[in-house]
Amino acid sequence: MLLAHRRTVKKVCAVASGIVFFVFACLFFSGSGGYRNSRMALFKLFYGSQADVWNAVSSYNDGARKVVAYAGDFFIYPFHGTNLENYVYYQPVNRVEETPLHLYPVPPGMSFSPTDIQSIEMIYRSDPDFGTWMKGLHAHNVALLAVRKRRPVPLVEEAWADSSTAFILIFENSFGKVYAVKTAF
Repeated sequence: MLLAHRRTVKKVCAVASGIVFFVFACLFFSGSGGYRNSRMALFKLFYGSQADVWNAVSSYNDGARKVVAYAGDFFIYPFHGTNLENYVYYQPVNRVEETPLHLYPVPPGMSFSPTDIQSIEMIYRSDPDFGTWMKGLHAHNVALLAVRKRRPVPLVEEAWADSSTAFILIFENSFGKVYAVKTAF
């Protein structure tokens, strides 16, 4: 008899907890701005100023599919948008199309470890060319470019975007920059 009573109490507590969770989740996601703002608030809590870069990309989006290119080390999932509507990719600085790292020519005698970012960058970021990079952005119909700030030496993409009239700076903070890319280069 006592065992049956305990099971009943556990079931009631589980159902009550579920109802409370459901009510709070509904309030959280249906608040001002709904899911998008709630999502960004959580990202901001855990990722700080990087979330502001994602929010800038998300705010610029009108719900239509956009192509977002990025440069630098980002957690790229949020660039895909609230409904995963965006296409996100890295535009190489020396090729029009993305190429897997293992297909890049490795200089004789050079080897690299997947954890050694510097040696990897020496391979896939070698011989940067503005014209080739722009052809790649144009070929993929890029709408937005997100660049992570790197100091003391900025990424070449940041320098190119800052000096070209093909880009309009729409957001900047301590973590990165977001540019709108003009469709007619």
